[in-house]
Amino acid sequence: MSIADLRSTPMRVLHGLVVCALVAVLTGCPPPGQNNNGNGSGNDNAVGNNNGTDNTNSGGSNDNGAGNANGGGNTNQNGGANDNNNGSGNDNGSGNDNGGGGIENANSNNNGGSGGGNGNDNGDGNGNDNGNDGPAPTGVVLEMVAMTGDAVPEQSGARFTRLGVPVVDAAGRVAFWGLFENGLGNGGLYVWDGSQLDRVVDDDPQSAGIVPSRDTDDFFGTFVADANLPDPLALALVWGSEGRLLFASPIDGETDSTGIYRWRASDSDLVRVADLEQFTQLFRDELGNVALFNNFRQPAVSDGGIVLFASSYTLAGNGSISSGSGVFTSNGLSVTTIRDTQISRESVPDQSSNAIFAGFDSLTAQNPAGDGLFQAVYAGGRGSRGVFLLRGSEVFRVIDNRPNSSFPGLPAGAIVGSTNARYPAISTSNGAIVVVTELTVNGQARDTILRWSWATGEWTEIVGVGGTDADTLLSGVNESGEFIFLANDRPNLTDGQTVRVLDGSLPAPLAGNTIDWPATTGAINSAGRALLHYTRSGGRPGLVMFTGAQTLLVIDSATFAVLDDVFEVTTVSAPERDRPGRSGAFNDRDEVVFLVRTDGADDIQGNDDDEFAIFIARGES
Repeated sequence: MSIADLRSTPMRVLHGLVVCALVAVLTGCPPPGQNNNGNGSGNDNAVGNNNGTDNTNSGGSNDNGAGNANGGGNTNQNGGANDNNNGSGNDNGSGNDNGGGGIENANSNNNGGSGGGNGNDNGDGNGNDNGNDGPAPTGVVLEMVAMTGDAVPEQSGARFTRLGVPVVDAAGRVAFWGLFENGLGNGGLYVWDGSQLDRVVDDDPQSAGIVPSRDTDDFFGTFVADANLPDPLALALVWGSEGRLLFASPIDGETDSTGIYRWRASDSDLVRVADLEQFTQLFRDELGNVALFNNFRQPAVSDGGIVLFASSYTLAGNGSISSGSGVFTSNGLSVTTIRDTQISRESVPDQSSNAIFAGFDSLTAQNPAGDGLFQAVYAGGRGSRGVFLLRGSEVFRVIDNRPNSSFPGLPAGAIVGSTNARYPAISTSNGAIVVVTELTVNGQARDTILRWSWATGEWTEIVGVGGTDADTLLSGVNESGEFIFLANDRPNLTDGQTVRVLDGSLPAPLAGNTIDWPATTGAINSAGRALLHYTRSGGRPGLVMFTGAQTLLVIDSATFAVLDDVFEVTTVSAPERDRPGRSGAFNDRDEVVFLVRTDGADDIQGNDDDEFAIFIARGES
């Protein structure tokens, strides 16, 4: 099935099966249409219920009113005494799952379905009032979070030597990786809560035994900048809801390993999301006694705590060595194979039975309601590459590069995608999907951006102001269906219907200068305010914040008075990593986080004495 079929097909029974597949280990599957508030056994439920016992919170009057027209099976897996009064005819689109069975099952009734038209005036099918209802900022105030040379938390005498790109959550917490010297170990993961800097994990060997779900004396790390090892400053990092931080890390000690883990800000609790041993067992169940060498990719996470991630790996056993890749989910208790090139290649949606998956891209995206988005190549079908939607345990085609086909809203016979290259970016919200692609119409190819609306059931080709071709996605897509993009080298903002150019009025320090807008990922928040990278003539970088009323200067390296000779300004890269209002470089409190790099005492860029600093910039009225 494709997403066009998904939009028009009743989802009540299907969605009940989806929820069952994800939470069967927790509470069992409720009958279709029944609202079952169950959090299951040993599940981390946002309010600290990580008890390893039967934590089934069936209480509460889940008053859904007459009919609860949620597009079929709006299963409110929120737990506790949630009085989720959805009223009569709360049309939430195509059957969204409201949490449950996840590593961060917060008591928040996220009814923003993956379909359109649920009565909230927030664009295409948004179920959340996510916007900043306060006045637009009129100024920006900077605060330094950390800098090389600063003391390292819980490491006597240690000082930071390098810092990674920061990520901010909805509450203004800032997470980043850092390396240090003169301490026990080499580096770690740190969170700034607005008043102090705390250690999440580091590679101090004396912390052996800290890694969850392991019987051996292991510790996180080792975090070493070595060409033969993963860059410790680029390890995966993403915020979930309610102060949950997901991260990927190697494991050292008695048994070398790797995994994805969750840390909770309220009590520093650590939980395994997926690790090498758990992952290997999936393959042994299918292929026998094999060894696996795995590379976990950047995870995506829903508001209900379901984690989606891609993985590439090498298998050794049964007399052969082979490589593969796949897409997987975790609810904090178990890992589920969605599709994989070794053990689950079948069922390429909307293709013949001969089509099999042949490879998966490393970046995935996920909307707050839990729909996952990934891209893959396949063989034996029409075309060779596509973008796919995961809803629960079912996979649907979003779009692919088959020839001579028709997609709703696009010219008949249009070919969407290249045969030789990945789709440059994908993003999803509860109401829209955005795909950057090559589009071929009547034999003529052009780069463009396509937007799918669940409300209309059609694709729209995005154009900039003046009809210029959109070619680069600069952000994720927010719950109003808005995003920022480049068209003819100018930044634009659109909700799929109206378009606004963002460089019409620049801050005074930039007036009269030649400003370029690089194809560098910025960010958008739920209020439609945008963060943009720019460079002056000569290559000096900076950031501006578009507020809707004006454009504010966040940092201008040419005039920056806090640190001299800034030559890099870096924020979270890739639109897939920009989760508007939730995790990325820009949140709904109008706070921006970024990393700067200076050339140090020798005035030479790129040397070991370069200095790094992380800042948070707050928009203020």
